[in-house]
Amino acid sequence: MALGIKEFMLKYSYPSSLSPKAPERNKFMTVISLQKGTDGEKYVKEYLEKEGWFGKVIIVNEENNEHYSAMAASDFGLIHHGQMVSAATVCHLPTMALFDMKKHHQYYHDSFNRWWVDVNLVADNNIYPEIIGGELWKGRICD
Repeated sequence: MALGIKEFMLKYSYPSSLSPKAPERNKFMTVISLQKGTDGEKYVKEYLEKEGWFGKVIIVNEENNEHYSAMAASDFGLIHHGQMVSAATVCHLPTMALFDMKKHHQYYHDSFNRWWVDVNLVADNNIYPEIIGGELWKGRICD
């Protein structure tokens, strides 16, 4: 996902964008919501320290509901495995859900449901776009 965000930043921010109205890169911010004290939090923090990040990054904690404030102030969201799509719906945040899985998992699930995100299941409609399995590549995330 980091490559998709980097590609997005290069495409839509000044000075690398082709648009004369592109905002400066420091205006773009990535907010990452993590659960405090988990292996996921440790992995993400180690990754950011080692690899760095393209643009500004803020880490919020679910423990104090900081992720709701961050989502309410966002323009767009990418949600991995759809765990926060319902909260994004409440905050009226345009978002998409990313599911990185093997094809046989996708086909098995699709034989029972057409959607992965709870909101899409209830509505039986593609309210929030889903990028699943082999579709999950950096160019598609950027677009």
